[in-house]
Amino acid sequence: TIQKVVYAGLSDEARRTLHRRMGETLERSTSLARAHIEELARHFLRAGEPERGIKYGMEAGRELMRIYANDQALALFQGLLGLEGLPDAAVPEIAALAGEIHRLVGRFDDSLAMFERALAKLDAGDPKRGQVYAHMANIFQIKGDNDRFSDAVSRAKEIFTNSGDRRGLGMVYSTLGEIFYQRTEYEKAL
Repeated sequence: TIQKVVYAGLSDEARRTLHRRMGETLERSTSLARAHIEELARHFLRAGEPERGIKYGMEAGRELMRIYANDQALALFQGLLGLEGLPDAAVPEIAALAGEIHRLVGRFDDSLAMFERALAKLDAGDPKRGQVYAHMANIFQIKGDNDRFSDAVSRAKEIFTNSGDRRGLGMVYSTLGEIFYQRTEYEKAL
């Protein structure tokens, strides 16, 4: 098409400027931005503005997850993870969301790999590690890997306790209660 020919003839700087302008135009219109969130992310990424592109990419991915468009969300998150120069600080959240999608569709080994990637970029004292270990514990429970389940639950519990995260602790105790209930160890379930 004519559009492709013209675009191909543009310099890299002209392309970045074009994408920045398109992104900013969409961004100014709240209704357009909501309807075209993936395009907004793509334009800012192609404009060489990774912070804005990642922000909108994460928003688009969450929206895709919300409507159960898991394959699309996963492709978007994997695209973000593959970005050259992706800030280390962005990796844990993106990888954890990709891990959650893999878990939801039953690709447990892929899910664990994403959660491991998230852990690798989180500082040892970061309370977000508790959430990642809790998600991993869930997978180990499903897979019947009791040793790794116990280890992940213990780590999550310790992190949540040290950080004062009562919601996280509640999640861990709920999971443990469910396990003991399933094993008919009712006293331990309480």
